[in-house]
Amino acid sequence: MIEYLRGKVLSKKDGHVLLDVNGVGYGLDVPGSALDALPEIGAEGALHVSLVLREDSLTLYGFATPEEKKVFDIFLGISGIGPRTALDILTTLSISDFVMAVRTNNLNTLTRIPGIGKKKAERMVMELKDRIKDFPVVADEHRHIVAHAPEPGKPDLFEDALLAMQALGYKPADASRSVTAALRAAGDEPITVEQLVKLALQKNL
Repeated sequence: MIEYLRGKVLSKKDGHVLLDVNGVGYGLDVPGSALDALPEIGAEGALHVSLVLREDSLTLYGFATPEEKKVFDIFLGISGIGPRTALDILTTLSISDFVMAVRTNNLNTLTRIPGIGKKKAERMVMELKDRIKDFPVVADEHRHIVAHAPEPGKPDLFEDALLAMQALGYKPADASRSVTAALRAAGDEPITVEQLVKLALQKNL
């Protein structure tokens, strides 16, 4: 069983990483957080690994931390959540953000994840509350969820920026990751959709 890989980063883009480990090339699908955590191409990097075996495929998934790997494995135990959706969850939200959304039944935050509608979000909350109750939550990230949850009757800033990014040609998961990063960078400062999109685009440079 492969649990951990360390080697030279040969390539990293579009949610995929190629590591040269002692002359053997390992291809891994990764969430945005792991992609961001890896060093530049040519440098040595390391990933925690989950191996998913299907009838017709064997795929390696890489993560920046053991916690990400553990959460990914938990996600795969939920009905209707496959590896692709599990990666989208980790790309869109930090572990702390996700845990707080589940604990507080924050469906608005959960439905930001590509492919997750209200019904699937409700099922995730029901199935995950007990499984992740011991996961720690970072206070600053918790504040991020509260600060950026749309107020009743007002446009959803996140959704508007997300749609704008997708209209510019970005994939849903990449757009969500960039907008989330932009919201974090903006903090509690007032920001318009146009400013948020501009900031999100800078995160992709």
